[in-house]
Amino acid sequence: MREFSYTVTNKYDLAAKPAMDIIRLAGEHKCRTYVESRDYVTDIGKLFILLSYGIKAGDTIKFITEGDDEKRAIDKIGKYVSRHM
Repeated sequence: MREFSYTVTNKYDLAAKPAMDIIRLAGEHKCRTYVESRDYVTDIGKLFILLSYGIKAGDTIKFITEGDDEKRAIDKIGKYVSRHM
């Protein structure tokens, strides 16, 4: 299991475009990916649940990967999030 935590700095909060990009990145790997925010945890593929968290600037999101490609997946997600959020 790998984890990556990130505090959102983007003044536009978490929008559909970055959420879809993160979901796409997670889907490229052979592992399960979860997102945690405000004590809620869900599979990253559930876009509407991810967006319903109301994640905004200052909130911390934790990404969790488990499986064969967990390291590669968390590295890619971490790079994307660091650049775009």
